[in-house]
Amino acid sequence: MLKNATRPTCFHTQSESNDLIIPRSGHRVLVDSQFLYSWGGFNSDLWDVENDEHTRFPLLKEMLQYEMVTDTWRKLEMEGEFPTGLASHVVFKLHRHILHTGGSGVPFGGSNSNAIYDFNLDTLQWKCIVQEQDLSEEKEAAAPKYGQALAQIDNYMYIVGGTSGFTYDMDINRLNLTDLTWEHLEPRSKYVPSERYRHEVVHYEGNLYLFGGGTAGIEYQLKEIDVFHIEMRVWEKAPTVPYQDIDGGKSLYPAGRKCHSCHLLADSVYVIGGLGGGRIQQKIWRLHLPSLQWTKLDFSLPKPDGCLFVFGGVTKIDTERTNDLQCVWLAIPSLRTMSWSVVWSCLDKTRLAETRSRLLQLGVPADLLQSR
Repeated sequence: MLKNATRPTCFHTQSESNDLIIPRSGHRVLVDSQFLYSWGGFNSDLWDVENDEHTRFPLLKEMLQYEMVTDTWRKLEMEGEFPTGLASHVVFKLHRHILHTGGSGVPFGGSNSNAIYDFNLDTLQWKCIVQEQDLSEEKEAAAPKYGQALAQIDNYMYIVGGTSGFTYDMDINRLNLTDLTWEHLEPRSKYVPSERYRHEVVHYEGNLYLFGGGTAGIEYQLKEIDVFHIEMRVWEKAPTVPYQDIDGGKSLYPAGRKCHSCHLLADSVYVIGGLGGGRIQQKIWRLHLPSLQWTKLDFSLPKPDGCLFVFGGVTKIDTERTNDLQCVWLAIPSLRTMSWSVVWSCLDKTRLAETRSRLLQLGVPADLLQSR
């Protein structure tokens, strides 16, 4: 029955509430056990749309929340001190908070910031928790930029690379989340990777692994992976092992790319999408980190437990964006997740409020019936 269990399954979901969501790129997505959150983004079709006090078109000042079990979207009503960098920023989730830094507004490169903003998911309030740093006086903070990569490790937030819109860098700065102080990590190796933006980094066993990225006209290749050893502060270039295409008899590597996504699951990194070789990449590749062995998964992305979500992005270079939500099961979901999905599909949603207590009596966990 589970003979294909090791093969990831890809599917596409499009709820009715998704019809009102503006297609976008340059946004950032986070997930927890119940929700997917999408913050910011850009759509070039909105240049001529008139703004009011709540909008910043063609940028999208929106925090979207998707509930996985019910397959429903809603736009959160936010207040407070908002970030202005709503495209190519970085975010991560810390308990019931979403932290934001970097990103750019319009024109790109004209409104960069290195301030840190906090969004409280309980109060729906934004506030600036680390003011913008003047690098003429303080060299430790990350520069104001966009397209940087982020990794959260224990009590630190690492910022790697990025662009001001005019120059690129490969700086590594980290923010101490306990006292909110910056530190610049100067490499002790002669070798440092080329400056870039729209790359990704993942943390594994004390090292930062750098994937792709580029400049306006370059995408860096993935035949070799740059690795930063955090404790020693040393960069090295690690050759990877190609995927052996049995049918074609070839040794294959994923195409170089930028503007992609990466996801770490156990000891493997999944590389999804991106721009490379003048086209949008649709294949999903997996790199097993202990062996640095590449595997090309035998499906493409179509037009939570072990489930990878891909929301929005560019479907035709410079012209078309999407509001599709695409999902890939990278592992067998828990019995709890599968059981609740079946139960939910059978419920009369219009009577959920009046049957909630009965469902609790029958043993449905309270967190699955959590009220909005």
